[in-house]
Amino acid sequence: TAVRLYTYYMTLCRFDCYSKLWISSFDFKEDHVVITYETRKNDQLYNGSSSILKFRRGELLCPQLVYHTYFRIMNLSGEAYLNCRLSSFGSKSRPNTKLSYSQSLKDTKDLLATHGINSASEKSFKASGVTILLDKKASLTDVQVFGGWKTENTPLYYHNQSVQRRMEISELL
Repeated sequence: TAVRLYTYYMTLCRFDCYSKLWISSFDFKEDHVVITYETRKNDQLYNGSSSILKFRRGELLCPQLVYHTYFRIMNLSGEAYLNCRLSSFGSKSRPNTKLSYSQSLKDTKDLLATHGINSASEKSFKASGVTILLDKKASLTDVQVFGGWKTENTPLYYHNQSVQRRMEISELL
């Protein structure tokens, strides 16, 4: 669950995209990883797209560390789904069996509730990624391309426009 949410946040993808990732979708280079999606929501022609994540060596959330650790813990190799189910006792991965969206959502809510977070959803992680990129002054076009969207309006849909956020921005005036 944590790796799935990490992937949503870092690549701005959605469950549908994540659920189609295989171990072979990951190409580790010297200083980055290329994650290739066979298709995404806005890819009706099935041209595919990719996300590129630079390594942050020495950091706890370095993409190389997160994914290699996950592959090792889950004993995933070869042709295995990243979004696989666990055995009945949760002790072993079932690499050729996909996790359903409903179970994924339940797992997310359970994990977040364990940490006292009851108002977030899976979409919150993608929205957080978009908001942070825009807050760090990434251009709207760059966020659009990074998220694999066809228009610049789509990232604005995910940008945090809460009352709290608007108050923080008003303090800058």
